[in-house]
Amino acid sequence: MVLLLTIACPATPPTDSEGTSPAEELTYYRDVKPILDRSCVRCHTDAGTAPSFADPLSVQALSAAISSYVQAGTMPPAAPDPACHDYENSDRYVLASANRETLLGWAEGGAALGDPSTQVDGPGVIPSIGPFDAELRGEPYQPEFGNDGNDYRCFALPVGNAGAVYLTGLEALVDRPEIVHHVVLFRPSSVSDSQRVPEGFSCSGFGQSDWSVVGAWASGGTPLTFPEGAGVPVEAGAELILQMHYFNSFEGADQIADQSGYGLLVADSVEREVSTMPFGPTGFSIPGESEAYEVTDRSRYRGADVDIVAAFPHMHQAGVGFHMTVESDPEQCVVDMNGWYFHNQLLPVFSDPVELKSGDRVSTTCVYDNPEAGAVSFGEETGDEMCFGFVWVVPSE
Repeated sequence: MVLLLTIACPATPPTDSEGTSPAEELTYYRDVKPILDRSCVRCHTDAGTAPSFADPLSVQALSAAISSYVQAGTMPPAAPDPACHDYENSDRYVLASANRETLLGWAEGGAALGDPSTQVDGPGVIPSIGPFDAELRGEPYQPEFGNDGNDYRCFALPVGNAGAVYLTGLEALVDRPEIVHHVVLFRPSSVSDSQRVPEGFSCSGFGQSDWSVVGAWASGGTPLTFPEGAGVPVEAGAELILQMHYFNSFEGADQIADQSGYGLLVADSVEREVSTMPFGPTGFSIPGESEAYEVTDRSRYRGADVDIVAAFPHMHQAGVGFHMTVESDPEQCVVDMNGWYFHNQLLPVFSDPVELKSGDRVSTTCVYDNPEAGAVSFGEETGDEMCFGFVWVVPSE
């Protein structure tokens, strides 16, 4: 959950003579903490992007704000609906109705702390997929923002593999998330000498035509792991392109040096090779002063039958909804997400794959609100808009 910093703090609720709440009351230690541990502390930590939930008294003081955001349905932030297609850790990102009622009932009932000896701990922060077999990082870089407030910097980085290998897991290692719009790892067909420089090189947000996406991260992103026996092929002595998109979102952003990268899990062999495909409309424009404006792409798939094992829906700040389906018989829901939140761009790894057969259409729809007078067009900058559903696929078994 992410809460605004300006809130009203309620008075400390009354407790019994032992400093604990009556047994029939909902309490922080017994009822609320496990829910917050499960669904909120990935952001609400001392090192997170929102007010910390580490101190019970702070949580108690935030009880009115927690209730308000939960009741409005804006916290936890919007995530893909697991009823569309379930994915790993979906119960961590979507608040179950029973847990929602517990949080609301606790706040409305006085936000009692209860007895510390009754404390129940939830699963806590989702762990890293490390230790990694390899880490790729560019040199420390201080963005040089243009007039539009954006800066793209790419680094050609050696994987360090003497022989051919397969990437079975990827995790973005984001150094300064406050200035990073996205991190993408590409596999190029070749790297030039002018690109093979420690300080990196200026690049397009869409990369080059011979670059294929290996991994992607945007604000709130999650690690990517492939099914057992599957991985992205990487040739011997490979170099990958680390692309950083920086955005000048606050005063002083141009004074920050960043050294982000990617952690990789590597295997010598796999049974199925992973590849990526992008779906979504391009070249669109969202009219000014528009609400719930939709753009859609319906692409016919003509390749060999594959299984979609993961997807990355991506829009910018005007987005309010993302919907992706495979128009087969029967139709299969891939991602269904209302209330898009730019800072919670999860990468669902599906519990069961989505079948994609030759001849099926993939429908990708994005929904936008644009209250400004001017139109917002498709483009790579933060102030532009995108509508992409990147999918990772393996050959069907």
